[in-house]
Amino acid sequence: MKIFAILLCITTTFLYGCFNTPPYIKGHSTFSIRSQSTNGALKYAGTHVHEYLYKKKHFHGYATFTPAFSHSMRSEQIARAIFGSDIFNISGSQILNRGPHDLLADYFGLSQTYQGTVEFVPRIATAQCAFNAYMGYDSWVQGLYTRIYAPFVWTKWHIHMNENVENNGITNPFVAGYMDQSTVTPPISSFKHALDGSVTFGQMQEPLEYGKITCPRSKFGFSDVHITLGYNPYRSWRGHAGCGVFLGIPAGTHIKADYLFNPQIGNGRHWEIGAEFSGHATLWEKDDKQLLNFYVNFVISHLISTRQQRSFDIKTNRNLSRYMLIKEFDANRQYTGNLAPLINKTTLDCHVHTDIQCDIVALMSYTNNNIVCDLGYNGWIRTQERISLDECFLDNVYGLKGIQNVIILPNTLSNVTQNSATIYGNEFIVPTDQTAVADIFSPVLLTTADLDLSSAATPRVITHKIFASAGYHWSERRYLNPLLHVGGEIEFEGENREKTYQEYRHTLSQWSLWIKGGFAF
Repeated sequence: MKIFAILLCITTTFLYGCFNTPPYIKGHSTFSIRSQSTNGALKYAGTHVHEYLYKKKHFHGYATFTPAFSHSMRSEQIARAIFGSDIFNISGSQILNRGPHDLLADYFGLSQTYQGTVEFVPRIATAQCAFNAYMGYDSWVQGLYTRIYAPFVWTKWHIHMNENVENNGITNPFVAGYMDQSTVTPPISSFKHALDGSVTFGQMQEPLEYGKITCPRSKFGFSDVHITLGYNPYRSWRGHAGCGVFLGIPAGTHIKADYLFNPQIGNGRHWEIGAEFSGHATLWEKDDKQLLNFYVNFVISHLISTRQQRSFDIKTNRNLSRYMLIKEFDANRQYTGNLAPLINKTTLDCHVHTDIQCDIVALMSYTNNNIVCDLGYNGWIRTQERISLDECFLDNVYGLKGIQNVIILPNTLSNVTQNSATIYGNEFIVPTDQTAVADIFSPVLLTTADLDLSSAATPRVITHKIFASAGYHWSERRYLNPLLHVGGEIEFEGENREKTYQEYRHTLSQWSLWIKGGFAF
């Protein structure tokens, strides 16, 4: 057992030390969760007593089905991972004394005099039925086994928005020249409608195509299929030690960027290859009827690169800059009269891969005749994603509008850009000053090098889980012996070091309940 302890210590230290998150707070355009298949607690609880049986000299194993339901906790933590905060003030460019982190209402089609507050409350509910089968081939090679784990999943994701509108400004149109040659009536009066993909106004006739937020969205299908081929070189009544080859076959959803909070099943269509290490020791025994065992299982894998779609912010403009407005320019660097949301152009196909993922289970099991009770810990670690682009952003075609006009009155298209603009408007400059922040050498145009690839890459994530189960295993039957377990788990974020920004945690806290039924043979 010392080997497993040393291995766990080395791996955890390596992952904590080598994959640190950036020092500044920002949101991410993708919320990537732990695959429903990567759940050592649900996989091993209650069934471990039918594995690693040193007395068996013939083919044996078990098959179970586990219906389970889970629900997210700490919605504010999910919102901070996506947006950088869970509550935003929103105000138009004509509001005096705007806050330095007020989202600029103008970008979304809201009035220049709009004022309000929005709270994001993301929630995830998931139901699944996991198939788990273990087969020991001791009649052929003692200690040889395979395991197959495949959940069928239904999941619903929803970003609830609680909005408080102080002034919708609907009677105050955009001033002439700002969004078009003449004044433009704001098309919406509520931020709830700003990101549903239906809003157009003025010269912005290209509605939002990506990063949309609408009503709840759900998906169903198989998650990743996990297969292990293992061998236990040491088996005795005192315990066992074994290792195996681990393979994860992708069967879940593709990662797309059309909606900001897209339901995810599986690990994002990554193939996984890795190794599994297991062991257990009998700590106490009485009359060959009562046993207290300690079990450890450790799976480490590499997520092979796969093609996905991600949306990117701009490096110097940082958080949520993908939702700003851009001007389109022709080959002569002349404004064409077309505005668009930046995210429509910075959503690109890319390859994503993760170096290391670990799923660690340690549990204490008490057995009294046919009653089995478990109490355990499940840790999950995944290193930061790495992204390489498959397609390029169109260089030198788009420039940031900021709060600059699109028309130089009376009717000349304006080439003026504002490369220093942010989603909050003008950084470090009086918000109502619409001339001091214009680019001196306009237009300043964007290139692929300006994209912040880390804005769409999930940072390192670590979670801890406590789980428990209790059940009964029938043993009187000759061939098939039924088993039935009930259990539950609570998972929470695992990074709580000093100077760690809470907004940057990208983990999903959740609770789960399950019923595991099946038979051993």
